Amino acid sequence: MSQLQFHDLAVSREMQRAIGDLGYVSATEIQAQAIPAIMEGKDLIGQAQTGTGKTAAFGIPLVEGIERGNRDTQSIVLCPTRELAVQVCDELRKLARYRRDIRIIPIFGGVSIEKQRMELRRGAHIVVGTPGRFIDQIERGSINLDTVKTVVLDEADEMLNMGFRPYIEQIMGMMPEQKQTVLFSATMSKDIREIAARYLQNPTTVTIAKKELTADNIHQVYYETLGVNKVALIQSILEKENPDSIMVFCNTKSRVDIVVKKMLQAGYTSAGIHGDFVQNKRMRTMNEFRRGELRVLVATDVAARGLDISSVSMVINYDLPLDPEYYVHRIGRTGRAGKSGKAITFSHGREELHRLRSIEKFAKTTLEKALLPEDIFVDIYEPEPQPLRRGKKSSSSHNGRFSSSRNDDGASRRSSYGNRDERSSSTERSSGGGFERRDRDDRRSSGGGFERRDRDERRSSGGGFERRDRDERRSSGGFERRDRDDRKSSGGGFERGEEKKHKFDTQPQHDSKFGVFKQFKKRRTPSF
Repeated sequence: MSQLQFHDLAVSREMQRAIGDLGYVSATEIQAQAIPAIMEGKDLIGQAQTGTGKTAAFGIPLVEGIERGNRDTQSIVLCPTRELAVQVCDELRKLARYRRDIRIIPIFGGVSIEKQRMELRRGAHIVVGTPGRFIDQIERGSINLDTVKTVVLDEADEMLNMGFRPYIEQIMGMMPEQKQTVLFSATMSKDIREIAARYLQNPTTVTIAKKELTADNIHQVYYETLGVNKVALIQSILEKENPDSIMVFCNTKSRVDIVVKKMLQAGYTSAGIHGDFVQNKRMRTMNEFRRGELRVLVATDVAARGLDISSVSMVINYDLPLDPEYYVHRIGRTGRAGKSGKAITFSHGREELHRLRSIEKFAKTTLEKALLPEDIFVDIYEPEPQPLRRGKKSSSSHNGRFSSSRNDDGASRRSSYGNRDERSSSTERSSGGGFERRDRDDRRSSGGGFERRDRDERRSSGGGFERRDRDERRSSGGFERRDRDDRKSSGGGFERGEEKKHKFDTQPQHDSKFGVFKQFKKRRTPSF
């Protein structure tokens, strides 16, 4: 089948001018098959990856199908993320550049809902947005779905993965039965097939072969980064290859913040985008990256889809994607518009290397192993010690770091790590089978017990021990304290020394009932 040319499409003159301004000449495979089917009013299922031109595949028929003079909402487009919604809205506005009567409004979270409500009240022929914000505006009465003729589910698989299925079913249930439904998805999971079977009628299916998952003009390599500082490796790659702009993908929001902070400290103009940023900041960051004001953009997978940035020279997978499909979406940010690109992936450890092989199998491609730059320091990890076999006695070590000893009865095993002085465990073995420790030398008594150093020469005849603070102070029935020496009276009381001289000192007082001493402070009698 010959390739479809855009000037052969049966579209209006305004649309032909807009297509010419965008530089479109030949249609891609998805565009060549989807545009005629959608313009005929058929339901359609399009299985295509990011970067295949599917936005224009449904955008051209949507704009062409808007009735002139009708201010009602005629088409809606549901997208999984705010970035994709903005991207689709911008593309549709470019296609409707010479249709002044068409209003296209984006709605999504992170911005004022009242401002969007006012825009919708003014009239919107095409509404593009996320499912959650659609529900919010529908509940406020800002959108009337009774007049909708066409609904597009863009990146339907991603919307289901993000938990939007209840919202999608709620929105689809509010629209009239006689409508056209267009569904685009990168994969055809069980949930996608259920949605298609429920809401699409005799759909036309367009599938792009998986051999086109990754472009041939993208050079794909990987580094083994076990024991490697990944941020330092990114900086070394930037200095060596000097790309104009790069995108770095991480699996978590916190990782994005860490990478951005370290890249800024190294002097690189960097910024990050993830779900915690407000929409205005995310859009401002994307515009700065498009204008070349930022050299490094760090993002999570929320930004992997729907970003149309033709100037990305390199993509780096800081974290290996958890899903092989995400790898395709990530590296699809480079190598666009016929330009060459490079995709670098960091593989950390044996487990990630196995996952990398799964990605190669899914994408039907092969990643070339790259050697680490010479200026990258690699930590040498100590190998794990191997367990000793039972019944064998070993005093050898693994690289001088591991030693093991065992008693004769085989009941216990002791191991130690690190460079330590060897200690003899068989020195001064006694006849009874026990061991004398160094701190017990010359202190074993005849009865088999040990005398401690602080008890030497203080054992009494009665078997007890006298403490140092009691020497020469034991009385016949009690104990005398140092601060009470020579002050015990004959009547059982105490004479307080220097009572007259120190009237403000705390004085002990004997309580005959409890046999304890109370502390009190004697008041001084004022003198007149």
